[in-house]
Amino acid sequence: KAVEPGYARIRPRWSPPCSAAMSGRRGAGLYLRSGGGETPPQEEQEERDERDERRAAAAPWPRACRASWTVTALCCAASATVCLQFSPWAPPIRSLASLLGDGEGASALYESSGYSVVVDAGSTGSRVHVFRFDGRTGGLLSLGGEPELFRSTKPGLSACATNRSRLRSLLAPLLDAAAHAVPESHQPSTPVTVRATAGLRLLPSEQTEPLLEDVRDLLGEYRFRVASVEVMSGSDEGAFQWLAGNTLLGATS
Repeated sequence: KAVEPGYARIRPRWSPPCSAAMSGRRGAGLYLRSGGGETPPQEEQEERDERDERRAAAAPWPRACRASWTVTALCCAASATVCLQFSPWAPPIRSLASLLGDGEGASALYESSGYSVVVDAGSTGSRVHVFRFDGRTGGLLSLGGEPELFRSTKPGLSACATNRSRLRSLLAPLLDAAAHAVPESHQPSTPVTVRATAGLRLLPSEQTEPLLEDVRDLLGEYRFRVASVEVMSGSDEGAFQWLAGNTLLGATS
């Protein structure tokens, strides 16, 4: 629109972008009086104000404003992470995550359970125990509707002292059953422990060590994490039997 006679419209060469965007006056001109006459009509001033406000709204945010919002968003995300970790709401949220199933999202958010494999290589036979634990409390969880997976074979490893080729036929079925019970995604983090008892304790070390080495080689064919393969001492075996008996009687807490 033309300016009223007696006035000249002068635009500033530069104005601070943040202040212009916030005030809605980016590109607004300065009206200087060059002679007699009255001020510009009120309706023309309102039209100019509306046009300037639309230009300011359509203009991109200044870099400084975008940076401040980015920092604010990062601070909020960090605060939410801390609150979820240490607030009283953390256990219910983790419980909900465990109900989501075995999908990648639930596993990434919270590890709901863990597994452990124990091979009892006794004098009369070998037995495998597979346990599933609650990742929050450490308590036992059911595995296929049972408290544990249990399989056994006979005779014991001591029978392989003079014929080591028999060892695979005794232990492989037990390890295969364990590998079937533990999900593949959990196997690399699942420890497997082999404890031989009285049968191997009665053998001389020159017969015991080759058998234990064969057991380690067999475990290397599976994806489990090998914790240890050794002969249990008589005192350790007695201590574990005492603990097991008192646990079954409810004498431990």
